[in-house]
Amino acid sequence: MNLNQALQNLDTVVKTVYKTTKKEYKDPLAGILYDVTSVTGAVNNIVTLNSVPGMREFKSERKHGVADNTVHTIAPRKWESTLDVEREKIEDDDLGQIPNQTRVMTTKSGRHYGALAVAALPVGFTANLSDGKPFFHSDRGNLVTGAFGVSTFSKAFNALVGMKDADGDLINPIPTHLIVGLENREEAEKILLSEKLDNGQSNTNYKRVELIVDPRIAGKATFLVAAKEGMCPLTIAERVKVGEPVAKTDLNSDKAFETDIFSWGLRGRYDAAYQAAQFIIGMKGA
Repeated sequence: MNLNQALQNLDTVVKTVYKTTKKEYKDPLAGILYDVTSVTGAVNNIVTLNSVPGMREFKSERKHGVADNTVHTIAPRKWESTLDVEREKIEDDDLGQIPNQTRVMTTKSGRHYGALAVAALPVGFTANLSDGKPFFHSDRGNLVTGAFGVSTFSKAFNALVGMKDADGDLINPIPTHLIVGLENREEAEKILLSEKLDNGQSNTNYKRVELIVDPRIAGKATFLVAAKEGMCPLTIAERVKVGEPVAKTDLNSDKAFETDIFSWGLRGRYDAAYQAAQFIIGMKGA
């Protein structure tokens, strides 16, 4: 088999594995914490974040770029992920790990929307939005302080149910999910999954909302969400959806000549943005 044919076959394998893997993965926070909004230009309250796993901000020559944890009105940034294959591996038919590597690249890219949304949560306590206040703020009615426990959960539940619109009218969002990290898992399970209290009485909070434990949430911050109100608290402002891998397999290209490497790359343009403060309560230790 000549090298051109081998590259064509490998391209088919990479794209087939990508399509199959992409169908299999679903982020547990999609449709709950965040949704996806197609956009055509600048977006208010986009969060620019650093150290987000899965895809890298696209800089010149696909190098890793670092952005500040701040909020801006900007166009969604470009993101990329690249799989490189050495020419020798193709010549020697040593390609057994390529499907696995493609699956890893695809899964990481699929997790990136959720990773951006999760990383935006702690920023929501500190970075000001376009109105000069953080996303979680007492003036919005979506901030509860104090160590997480039954009392804090009850305050958050009442605050979410009691949300009002700009005219002061109740909008009555229905709490559906409690999202916690590993540090608050045990306490959250005690609140929501224990049928009886320590004194033997019935637990009125038993399965009141669905519990989501997401290890991507660091620290003790906890979030109560109303996920059936027509929009999510956060959105992914999507200018260009990540498509199937683009192959760079031209034997006559400068890269192939100089490096003996062929590449398959993913690219998208999107960012996390704050959207509906009235459908989430942030609980944070005082």
